Amino acid sequence: MKWVKDNLELFKNFSEVEDLVKSLKDNEGVYMVPAFSGLGAPHWDTYARAAVVGLSRRSSREHVVRAALESTAYQGVDSFLLFPPYQKQPKTVEVL
Repeated sequence: MKWVKDNLELFKNFSEVEDLVKSLKDNEGVYMVPAFSGLGAPHWDTYARAAVVGLSRRSSREHVVRAALESTAYQGVDSFLLFPPYQKQPKTVEVL
């Protein structure tokens, strides 16, 4: 999110993010792979590079901000899925 704020300048303050993403009903197929310095767990690919995919003429800054925010959750899910299925599963998972 810091990179989106500082480098793309899609918002000025982190306090704006919630309102930006709430203005959309869904991500309309826009996703971000936040591999700015490779991918960590569980992929461990130092050669991976960041990408924003699914952009169309309808895509807006809100879509890119939402994709960046959602990418954090997706990274958490990728790591969470490493837990063996026979272990007791938590009822909720929080990504901070």
